[in-house]
This record gives sequence, structure tokens and C-alpha cells, in this order.
Amino acid sequence: MNMNKIILALILALLVLAGCNSTGNETKQNEQQSETTGQENETQAEKNDQPESVEYNEIDIFEIDGELGRESRLRFDSSGELLFWAESDQDQEDEDRSYIRKINDETRLIEEKPVTTSIYFSPTGKLYFDNSDYGEKYVALKTYDFATDSYEEFPLPEEADEYTAVMVHPDYQVIAHEGNFYIHSVSNLDTDKDTPYLWNYETDEVTALTIIDEITETYDGEFHYPHFEISDDGSVVYIYFSFKAAIFSYEFETGTLEKIFDQDFSLPSRNKNALSIDQSYLPYVADDRDGRVFKVANLETGDGVELGKARYIKHVNHIDDGTMLIYKDEEEAIYHYNPETNTETLYFDPNLEDDQSLISFAINDNAERLAIVIETEIENNDDEDEDDDDDEPERYQEIIVLEK
Repeated sequence: MNMNKIILALILALLVLAGCNSTGNETKQNEQQSETTGQENETQAEKNDQPESVEYNEIDIFEIDGELGRESRLRFDSSGELLFWAESDQDQEDEDRSYIRKINDETRLIEEKPVTTSIYFSPTGKLYFDNSDYGEKYVALKTYDFATDSYEEFPLPEEADEYTAVMVHPDYQVIAHEGNFYIHSVSNLDTDKDTPYLWNYETDEVTALTIIDEITETYDGEFHYPHFEISDDGSVVYIYFSFKAAIFSYEFETGTLEKIFDQDFSLPSRNKNALSIDQSYLPYVADDRDGRVFKVANLETGDGVELGKARYIKHVNHIDDGTMLIYKDEEEAIYHYNPETNTETLYFDPNLEDDQSLISFAINDNAERLAIVIETEIENNDDEDEDDDDDEPERYQEIIVLEK
């Protein structure tokens, strides 16, 4: 009897141990499954963080009289309420015309006929352009304010004559619209020296800058043909040179000069926006064995990332979150690039027909509004012109404004 009890007790003990082991295995399996699920969710979260193709809805469309070139000036103000562009006729006989359109409202022709190669439409909606007179050697900066429908002219002070040529070149690089500053450089062909100056066009204060001399002396080399990117508040200017592998920063208040990037034999990128809105990244073009490539410099770390062949990347526009949109000509689509994560995804596909081309695009700071220029070719079926070998298909361009 006692032996039976002992055997029964052993059997019960084994059953309990087996049950515990089973529970432990299930717990372990559940933990492993939970960990795997967590990893999958984490991976999915990383994928979800990458921007998907964004859906926009058309809110305004209008045909323009002439055409915008692929290097055209097309730009929103920061709010996306105003859109600036410059156009010319297809036969190139007439001067360029500049317009500002209030979306879904009115379009205004800029009566002063500014030189479109020297023009800047600021995030505040104010237009800056050259109004110099070559014959009279009169140098002036002029502005147009859409809100007040008024012009204002700022003649260059006499003390700046020794620093300047016979015109100013307002552009996104050299106007600090918050600080009313304009920076300019003149290359003296006799002395082979570049002399920049800073002009406060509200106070008429002109300050000669020695930054090119400082760069030459400090870094022991010859630096010519400088390009400037000035911060919106006018506190910092970034300097880079054609055919030089370096980018410098200079703080006006402290006089601090620093080399912040030195990697490639580089050329400046002449796109709509150069510096990112947070002044952390700078697109540029570098020479490669296979040709010029388009890169983005991280001005904080000194790293550069290649994004593709330069000839295929036509425009770069920055968004206020530090990312950027890139128009790739070969694919006729707009891509989103996040420099922090080094990820690139399709942002907007215009779904073009065979007879259509994407010419240019603009985006406002928060990416709520997108403007695209679409060119459509029309075949000429006029029998009288069949033998004319020079006859080219007609084309027209439309600007389409879209909103998220």
C-alpha cells in the first residue's frame, strides 16, 4: 500500500514538472514572438517614417503667354498665397516679363520690367530687383511689395562705388530680407582680387569685408570668384568658390571665420534654394571621374552625400522641416530627400502624357502648396507647311497649383 502511494506521488510530481516545463516553454515562445513582433513593428515604424507619395488636389490652373525655361524663376512666398514667375516669348524677341499671382485671385505684371537674371522673390512676398542705369553708372536696388502694390528704390551710396560694378545682383543667396542686408563682390581684373562689401539698404551703411583676404591668408591658397549664401537675419554668411574644395562660414558680430566643409573639388549649385531653411545643408556639384555629380553637404558634420548625376537634377526646393524636394529631369518626377536619414522617396508624379513635359516646380515652406509648370506640344498639321523642315511643333505651358 505504501509502495503504491509512493509510485502515485512520483507520477504526480512528474506531471507537475512537465506542466511547469510546458508553461515555461510557452512563456519563452511568447516572449520570443513578442520580441519578433516588436522588431517587425520597429522595422515597419521606420518604413512608416519615410514619406510616401503625397496626394495633392488642384486648386488653380492658368496658361501663360510665353514660356518658362528649365532654369526659370518660379517661387512661392512662405505662405503659398503668392506665386512669382518670369516668362518670355518662344521667339525670344521680347524682353522677359515678371508676374506675381495671388492664388485663385489676380495676376499682376511687374511694370518696371526687372532683369530676371537679377531678381529675388522673398518668403515675405516682396520682390527685389536691379534698377541700375548702365549709361549713367547709376546703381540701385528696387523692391515691389504686393500687399501695398508699391515700389521703393534704394540707390547705392557713393562710398560703395569702389566696391561695385554698374549693377546689383539681388538673389536668394545675397539678400537677407530680415536684416535688410545685401552682400556683393567685385572681381578686379587688374589686381586679380575679389572685394566684397555688405550694404544695409535701409540705413545706407556700407561695410567693406576682408573675408576673402582672411581666407587666402589663413588657408594659404588663392581663392577667386566667391559665391555667398547669407542667412535670413544677416548674421552669418557662407562663402564658397568655383573650382575650390571648401565652404566657409563667417559670423559678422564675432568676426569668426571657419572652414566647415572640405571634401570635393566642387562647384556651387545654382538652384532655386541653396542653403536649407535651417542653414544645415547645402546642395553642390562635384567633379567625378564619370562626370559631375550632385551632392548635399552637411554643414555641421562636414559630410557629403551623392544624390545622382548633376545633369539630371534640375531643381532643389527646401521644406521647413529640413528636408528637400528634388526634380529629376530624366524621370520627370519630384523626389523627397531626408538628409538626416539619407533616404530618398518618390514625392510627386505628375502622370504626364507623351506630349507633355515637367518644366519646373515650386513649393511653399510647409509643403502645403505645390506649383508645377507643364509644357504640352501641339503637332502642326497645316499642309502648307509640310515641306518646311524648320517647322517645329507648337507648344504651350500651364502653371498648375495644387494643395494637400
